[in-house]
This record gives sequence, structure tokens and C-alpha cells, in this order.
Amino acid sequence: MEKQLVKYFLLTILLILLYSCDQEISRSPSEPEPPKGSIFVNSIPSGFKIYLDGRFTGRYTPDTIPFIETALHEVGLRRDLWKDTSVVVEASEGNPPSVEINLLLNQSMYGSISFNSSPQGAEVYLNDSSLNVITPAIVSGLLPGRYKVRFILPEHRANEAVVAVSSSQTSSINIALKDTSIWVDYNKLTAPLPTNVLTKVVVDNNDIIWIGTVDKGIIKHSGKSWETINSSNSPLQNNRITTIFVDRENNKWIGTEGGLGKLQDPNSITFFTMSNSNLPNSNILTIDQDNAGTIWIGTPSGLVKLDGENFVLYNHSNTNLPRKWVNEIKTTASTDIWVALDSFVTRFNGSSFEFFDPEFHNIPNSQIGGMDISSTGELWACFTPQPIKDSGILRVIEGGIGVYDGSTWRSVLIFGPNFSKKDLFIDKDDNKWVSTANGLLKFYDLNTSEAFRPLNSGIISLKVNSVAEDSFGNLWVATDDGLSKYKKYLETK
Repeated sequence: MEKQLVKYFLLTILLILLYSCDQEISRSPSEPEPPKGSIFVNSIPSGFKIYLDGRFTGRYTPDTIPFIETALHEVGLRRDLWKDTSVVVEASEGNPPSVEINLLLNQSMYGSISFNSSPQGAEVYLNDSSLNVITPAIVSGLLPGRYKVRFILPEHRANEAVVAVSSSQTSSINIALKDTSIWVDYNKLTAPLPTNVLTKVVVDNNDIIWIGTVDKGIIKHSGKSWETINSSNSPLQNNRITTIFVDRENNKWIGTEGGLGKLQDPNSITFFTMSNSNLPNSNILTIDQDNAGTIWIGTPSGLVKLDGENFVLYNHSNTNLPRKWVNEIKTTASTDIWVALDSFVTRFNGSSFEFFDPEFHNIPNSQIGGMDISSTGELWACFTPQPIKDSGILRVIEGGIGVYDGSTWRSVLIFGPNFSKKDLFIDKDDNKWVSTANGLLKFYDLNTSEAFRPLNSGIISLKVNSVAEDSFGNLWVATDDGLSKYKKYLETK
């Protein structure tokens, strides 16, 4: 009896389970077919975003919008800077209706540019093509987009900018043009310079400009092109340029912190170091050439004469020179050589040195920053402020300008620590140009001078390092902020 009850119980459970499973089984309704309507959309020009009933389809003209209801739809075209356009189209099955919108026929799609420059009168170029108009001017009928605008005005640096033109709008552009009639500046923004920090500038016999940099090698400027010569593309082994000198044969002697380079045309460089020659010190501070054609070099180890390919050293070990560090050299029409040490002013006659002490000679101090010889044979020297210790107290002796006429010195003091004198150059008109940390000074004579600074001239920087002159009378000025070209002959007329 019990077995029979168990069978009935199990059978009941099985029936319940089968009924439950039957209740859980469901059938999904069949999916409706997708809409079969479509519209083909094209535009002139192409590339517009296609919108359907206000929503972006993810498609661009020309393209087909598929799987849409066969009904009326608003088809819109949108593109940056262009005026939005829309049409109503009825989608259909089979051959889709074709919509082609020529936006070029719609005058409201076009925009304008108002051109102006300071000063006015500049020729206007649009995407490198002249519009044959001068500023101020308004040019209409321009398709929406971004245009490169360039203004060109004689005696001014050309300048350019990008302006966006929108449909039915007038965009304005006003560009200031830098006057280059007297001063022209070059830096990394306006010329292919590897750095703005320039240490030295010289002009060779062919009016090629050679520029030393603080750590990027030398720059060659032909007037039209720029070329950088460094350790990666030439035998120049050190890129920190301390000085450059052009000899009578138009060889360029390049002083670096790591050796001496001799650059012969076209661009052949011989590089001397302590390891491949008897050069006593690889830090080259100054270079000059005497009347016999001998190259003289100043180094921290003393005065060096290049005799063929042999370097001859003059210092305290074989002469009466009290110190080794030679900052500046200037040869004269005679056999004498002016040699500026770190704290002595001397004249070398080939065997011994004559000393000029500030206590007994009318010179500001004993620290020369630069020297040059005038057309009358006078030595002009700039003296940089000299720090000294007096009874344990550090003080600064003012710098200035000194002139030696062959027998006596006369001088003038220039006060202020910012007037650190770095170079002195005499042009072919016998004007004296002194490079300082506070501008470029022009001395007409010892008591008459003029200062050129960014606030009163077109010079690019206060921190001037070197000056040179080309055969046309242009001055080239190397600074910490780039290169300046000064057409001094125009300003003096």
C-alpha cells in the first residue's frame, strides 16, 4: 500500500513539473521588417554632414540614407563655417529619390574679409596669390573656410595670419607691419635660427655673415639663405662658439670651448684640439692676425702663436707675463700686439710684455672687454666694471672707454654694473661701437656718444655681444635675443 502511495505521489510531482515547464515556454513575436525607404543626398561641394529630421546620420555627402520610412523627411546639410541648409524630401522604395544641393549657387553662402594693416598701403595676398588690392580693402564672394592672409609693404617685414570666413559674415583682420627701413631683426620666429643667443658676428670678404651661437654651432647667412654648421653635420667638434675671425685669405677661424676650427671655402673644416695637436688649451677666447699673416690666439693658458701647424705658447713660464688668461688680442700696424689679460693691460713686442697699470696710466681699470684700432692708429679699448677686494671688502671699479695714441692714455668712465662691456668695433667711418649688457653704444669721439636700445631704436635686445660691418655699410649686431641689421647709412643721410 505504501509503495502505491509513493507511486501516486511521484506521478503527481511529475505532472506538476510538466505543467510548469509548459507555462514557462513562450514564443517571441516575429520581428517587423525594417523600413525600405531611402534617399540619396549629394552636395556641391561635397563633404557636408547629412542630417535626417534633425539628427546626424553619421554620413557625409555624397551618400544614401537607407532604411527610413516612406514618408516626408527633412534632410539637412551642415558644415563648419557654412550656413545650414535643409530641404523636405519624400523617401520611397526601389529607386531612391536623389537630392543634389548646389550651395555655390546660393549667394548667402559666401562671406567677406575686411583687410587692414598698420601702416596702410600693403599689398594683400590670399593663400599666396595676390588679390591686386592694397589695405584698407574689403573683398567679398569668398567661400567659407580658413585663409592665409599675407601683407607685403616695401621697407617693412611681411606678416601673415589665418582668418576664418563664415557664410553671410564679414571677417576682419588687421596686422601690424614692422618697419625695416632702418633696422631689421632676425630671431627664431622670423628666420631659421637654431637659437636666439648669439655670441659673435663677423663678415667675410664676400659679404657672407658668420654668426656664433652659445651652443648650436655657427650660422652662415648669405643675405638670402641661412645655414647652420655644427658638430652633427661637419667636423666642428664643439658647438659652443666663443669667437670667429676672418683672415686675409678669407678663412674663418672658429673659437670654441673645445678647440679651434679653420673653415676654408666652400665648407672644409680643420679642427685642432689638445688631443690632435700641441694646442695648449682647447678653450679659445680670442683670435687675430698680424701683418705677417701669423694667427694669434688667446686662451686660459696664455698667448698662442700658430706657426704653420705648430702652436707656440707664451705665458709666465717663458716670458714676463704675470697671468695666463688672455681675454682679448689686437694686432697693430707694427709688430706690437695688445694683449688683455683677466686683470692686466699689456703690449707684446714679440719677446716681452709692457704693462699699463691704472695707477700710473689714465685708464679706468685693468679689465678690457674689447679692443680695436682706428684709422689714425689709435687703440680704443672698452673696460668692463672690475670687481676687486679691498681690505676684504668686495667693491667694483667702474668701467669705461680708453684711447691710447701711441704715448699716452685718455679715458672716460661709464658708470653702472649693467654697462658690462663685451666688445668694441670701429666701422669704416671711424665710429666706435661698444657692445654692452645695457644696449649698443656709439662713440663719435671720447666725449660724445649715443645709446641704442629697444625703446629708442629698432635694435632687438639690450644685451649686445658683438658688432660687424659689411661692404654696404650695414651693421650686424649679435645679441642674446637674436640678430639685428642696422642700415646706418640711411639714417645718417
